[in-house]
Amino acid sequence: PHCAPVPDRATAAPGYMLILRDLLGRGARAVITTMQRPGQAAAEQVLIRFYAEMRAGAPPAQALRASQMRMLNDPQFADPAHWAPFFYSGIP
Repeated sequence: PHCAPVPDRATAAPGYMLILRDLLGRGARAVITTMQRPGQAAAEQVLIRFYAEMRAGAPPAQALRASQMRMLNDPQFADPAHWAPFFYSGIP
């Protein structure tokens, strides 16, 4: 995954939303993104767990939530700063 920080949320948010709208408008069924830069290890774990949930049959929005809840219960990643920045936009 590629994660980049948002330098100034007040001015970046409108541009960010335009990009998100553009991706969804061009046919992306969903986008998982963050508004702040998570640590590399945390990002990897969120996505590994997300795809494991998807392979088990969970819809994408539920898979991300389950991944985040698994992170919450992992002592190494329990701090919300590791998993809370991720959010799902698109078809549930």
